[in-house]
Amino acid sequence: MKRVLVIEDDPDMAELLGHMIQMNGHEPAVFIAADEALADARANPPDAILIDIMMEQMDGWTMCEWLRQITDAPVAFISAWRTGENAERAKTMGARFITKPLSHYDLGRELNLMLG
Repeated sequence: MKRVLVIEDDPDMAELLGHMIQMNGHEPAVFIAADEALADARANPPDAILIDIMMEQMDGWTMCEWLRQITDAPVAFISAWRTGENAERAKTMGARFITKPLSHYDLGRELNLMLG
């Protein structure tokens, strides 16, 4: 079972992502607050990371930069805003880009690619 760190500031979406990760046989570590997620990543290195791009405390891009100092786990950005700019920026950061909404099958496929 792989540990997947999720940083999503919408409580309902965070809960849904955690449930979908469990449905795909992995252990979710879900955080709404960026600072708590960073502390957890230091204490319990994740196998993969999902980061919402648009968050109040810290945007996903900055969060990824901080996490890269802690771990080399694969990253996927998740966003309801499907733009070429977001997808390209994720790619230049060595990350995947996933659009919301997504099914647990879609998330499972992405996690398999990330953890594969």
